Formats: sequence, C-alpha cells, structure tokens
Amino acid sequence: MVVCALLAILLADARNDVKAQAAWCAYYGPSTSNCGFYTFKQCQADVSGIGGWCQRNPAAPRKQRRAYR
Repeated sequence: MVVCALLAILLADARNDVKAQAAWCAYYGPSTSNCGFYTFKQCQADVSGIGGWCQRNPAAPRKQRRAYR
C-alpha cells in the first residue's frame, strides 16, 4: 500500500515537470514570462491585447518544441 502511494506521488511529480516544459513561452517584459503554452496559438491569445511576444521554450523537449500549431 505504501509503495503504491509513493509511486503515485513520483508519477504526479513527473507529469508536473512535463507541464513546466511546454513548447511555447509568452514574454510580457524584460523579467516576466509564462512557459505554460503547448501551442503557438495559445501563447498568442494570451499576449494579444496586453502586449508581449511568444518564443519557443528552450527548456522543452525537442519533440514539443517542433509543435507549431
């Protein structure tokens, strides 16, 4: 039972790491960014109207960085 609980915690942490390495980052200024976007369109929708720009996340795995939807 304890092993199952520990395994569930470790798997949850691994999923959170992947989320932190989404494919796109929105930059709102020199020191503010959000790298939680999986598509370019999501990123653009976030910065539209408030200013900023989108760039590929350099920390994302190579497969995710290629997603340009």
